[in-house]
Amino acid sequence: MPSVNRRVFAACLATPLLAGPDAVYGATAPVSVSPGFRIDRREKKRVRAILSHQVKCPNIQATDWSVVAAIAPSFPGQEKTRTQMTPQAVDKRDKSPQGRELLIAVLPAKGSWVNTLSVVLTYEATLFSRVLKPLEPDEKPPTVAPLRPAEQRNYLASRGDIDFAALEFASWLSGQRLRRNQGEVDLDFARRIYLRLKMEMRYDYQPLSSRQATFVCKTGKTDCGGLSILFVAVMRAAGIPARVHYGRWAVSAVPDSKLGKTPYFQWHVKCEFFAAGVGWVPVDLSRAVENDTKNPAGLAYFGNDPGTFLTFHFDPNLLIDSGLYGIKVVHNLQYPNWWWIGKGTTEPLIVTENWQVAEIPSPTPGG
Repeated sequence: MPSVNRRVFAACLATPLLAGPDAVYGATAPVSVSPGFRIDRREKKRVRAILSHQVKCPNIQATDWSVVAAIAPSFPGQEKTRTQMTPQAVDKRDKSPQGRELLIAVLPAKGSWVNTLSVVLTYEATLFSRVLKPLEPDEKPPTVAPLRPAEQRNYLASRGDIDFAALEFASWLSGQRLRRNQGEVDLDFARRIYLRLKMEMRYDYQPLSSRQATFVCKTGKTDCGGLSILFVAVMRAAGIPARVHYGRWAVSAVPDSKLGKTPYFQWHVKCEFFAAGVGWVPVDLSRAVENDTKNPAGLAYFGNDPGTFLTFHFDPNLLIDSGLYGIKVVHNLQYPNWWWIGKGTTEPLIVTENWQVAEIPSPTPGG
């Protein structure tokens, strides 16, 4: 069985913490187990996060609104999740093969709602830190269940912005020597790709820019969303399941904070890949590009999640029944998406938002 270069890998781990049906799937090479490592997972805290989102359009007269938000999933990084929306909403799923859980409300516009939509989302979750660690000499490897077939399909698919099956992306992979080598196990390959992308990509936040993998690989610069999509695309092309995490930092917004010229309310995008024999390994390529390029071998943001992020949903490109205009493609749901019926123009559009997070007691067993 191929083995990880454990000495080099462990040394790097010691770095201080600073739209539619599946088209193509990743490679179907035999599973390459990564021996000698485990995920150290520990409960960090339970949080309640309140997202207040108001849209005011003085020049419209709406008759109906539709609003949709993501239901926060449970996975190894967060558990016991709860998501509530005001106004009252119903549970739905997006129409893509992933069937991501949603809250959708369709309501008449009465009174001030003729030109104003006010939404409050409340999220609760218990967050966990996850750190990739080498096994002790006498420590037995953990038993890690393989992904279910549906998960395997979803997180190996070339779909939407994660378009690794495109010829231009395949050409880029080969030209940059980012293909998986014969016998290269999951962790070795993922680590090699992480280090290459960390040193060769640049962070550049442009709100209207494409995050599509085929676009990002050519430009060499993008933001947290584009970097996460690119990493996931490379992993899936190599037959390693991977997924993008859309959400927000589990800390309150800082008044008057901006990202470039855009008011900033703690949104961020991360990712993770599934290493056989180890489980889901967290990756934050964006923070690595921004903060860890002085050490080319540094793995500060590889297999190292401090448990300070609240995930809203996995992967971009949701297919949503809008309730008013049929199926709509929505790139992500880091904030509520909305539609309206009526007359007038949405210009000027005035958006007011707030993001407040507080630590709360963990629920009692059985509660």
